[in-house]
Amino acid sequence: MKNLGILVLIELLLIGVMALSGCIGEEKTGEVEPTTGEPKPEPAIEETKLTTEEKSVVESYCSFISFITKNGYMDYEGCCEKKGEMYKAIKEKGISHCDSIDMADDKNICISFFAMSKKDVSLCDRTSDASEKNMCVAFVAGAKQDVSVCDRTPTTLGKNGCIAFVATAKKDVSLCNRISDALGKYMCVVLVATAKQDVSVCDRTSTVLRRDACIGAVAGVKQDVSLCDEISDAEIKEMCIKGAS
Repeated sequence: MKNLGILVLIELLLIGVMALSGCIGEEKTGEVEPTTGEPKPEPAIEETKLTTEEKSVVESYCSFISFITKNGYMDYEGCCEKKGEMYKAIKEKGISHCDSIDMADDKNICISFFAMSKKDVSLCDRTSDASEKNMCVAFVAGAKQDVSVCDRTPTTLGKNGCIAFVATAKKDVSLCNRISDALGKYMCVVLVATAKQDVSVCDRTSTVLRRDACIGAVAGVKQDVSLCDEISDAEIKEMCIKGAS
């Protein structure tokens, strides 16, 4: 019997990552994606005029949030819209906008966005605790496209998460090799694979089960059920087909 923890993790990947197909929008390269029904309106974040690096970072943040909450309090599109509105206010009002926010979580995210806009990791010292500082440092590292900034995180776990954040924003799977934790490295590979929508990245995983789960996650993002044929495990293939159909 397969390890139950592995199967739970696989289910989380296949369900949680499937919404992460680019809420911010990227320049098209001539390929036309098949559509069904009316096109979805662009989320409000498109109006904030983020730089390419900033878009990658905010998109990566919303990917993480919707993934770890399993579409809980905020889905991917909702995250992009809400955080886009916050970012627009920060661009207009500066750090004073963050000072006006009462809710601690939103204030910390606001500070992180401001630090990202200035590419100034020292501003992360204004966050309220170590976990929030970890996220802030990751924002700045992603915006600067510089994994060395992750050395400023106060914990090893935070550093690993920061590296995964930058790898996802840059779509550079080689950065995942810098993560010390095996599970963290695997999650990094999956996030990069889904960001690139490229199943070949899944070959970087360490086991067949993890590769299968990674392929399933990419299939869900691309809504391409044919990719499920590359999965060898019957249970994971079934989950993949349900998620990609």
